[in-house]
Amino acid sequence: MNKSLIIFLLLLFPAIMFSQMSPKVKILYDDGMYDYETKDYSSALINLQRAFRLDSENIKVMYGLALVNYELKDYKQTIYLCKRLLAKGISNEEEVFVLYGSSLDNLGKKNKAYKIFEKGLKKHPDNYLMLYNTALMYFNDKLYDKAFYYTKKSIEQNKYYAHSHFLLSDIMIKKGYRIRAMLPLYVYTLMTGKVGVDAYNNLINLWEAGPLLFKNTKINDDYFRKIQTALSKVEIKTIPKEKVNSTYGAKLQLFVYNTNELFNILSTNIIDKNNFWWKNYINLFVSVRNNNYNDVFCYYLSKCKYEKEANIWLSNNSTTFMDFSKWLESYDDK
Repeated sequence: MNKSLIIFLLLLFPAIMFSQMSPKVKILYDDGMYDYETKDYSSALINLQRAFRLDSENIKVMYGLALVNYELKDYKQTIYLCKRLLAKGISNEEEVFVLYGSSLDNLGKKNKAYKIFEKGLKKHPDNYLMLYNTALMYFNDKLYDKAFYYTKKSIEQNKYYAHSHFLLSDIMIKKGYRIRAMLPLYVYTLMTGKVGVDAYNNLINLWEAGPLLFKNTKINDDYFRKIQTALSKVEIKTIPKEKVNSTYGAKLQLFVYNTNELFNILSTNIIDKNNFWWKNYINLFVSVRNNNYNDVFCYYLSKCKYEKEANIWLSNNSTTFMDFSKWLESYDDK
């Protein structure tokens, strides 16, 4: 995962207060935002600058121009526009705070960036994007306890924002907590499908090298110490040759086997249901196991890397896959 600040604000933009536009400004604005959505940032800049020259007080035009300038790495211009937007007291200013703080950080002005996020969080303490970007700044500065604090809060506010789960895994790796690094990667891969291959690879690496990498790490939690001890007794490094199904391959089968063992252990060691790890991860995995969906869950996740092999298994077990898909769609983790 790229450890630069990540912002996804375009989908939130329609909620910003409505601004009247003249027909000509609207055409330029619409063309510019279409260019932005299709990542033609140079064209977007031309159209939005023309719109801005015609109506320099229009909030939508200013915000769209700020987004484009950010993508073009013109952070000074982005900051200028963010200051103007915040001075207007617009609704949904949270997104502007994120853009402002991210631009400052990209200019190397970390202290100012922290202050902007702190200011934004005082006004909007539940904004998951500000929480996430604050966590990412702390992660980049190797302040992992603070990074965990803000990532945890981000997930609690919006557990469907996939990047928070990826970041949480990275934080747990840095802190030396193997199991807690694995759990978010399962969720991230489940949420992102094919684009989740980086998380899947990280997960495989944790399975393959985890015990070796973390052998000198003291686990600071009795529950996860118990899970790791139990897992170390049953996880395996390789599938015996005589048991390898050449259709699926040894690595994919090994992932399925070890994941099954992990989920079985989690299901027999229930944690407090108000616990963060239970609510966001363990509850799902225990439910997968209790509904006998371990295998289909693993093959479904593995499509991002082993598409051909996983699809063969899912096709050969189509009824189970259909049942799992329906179950997952209606899954309620409360």
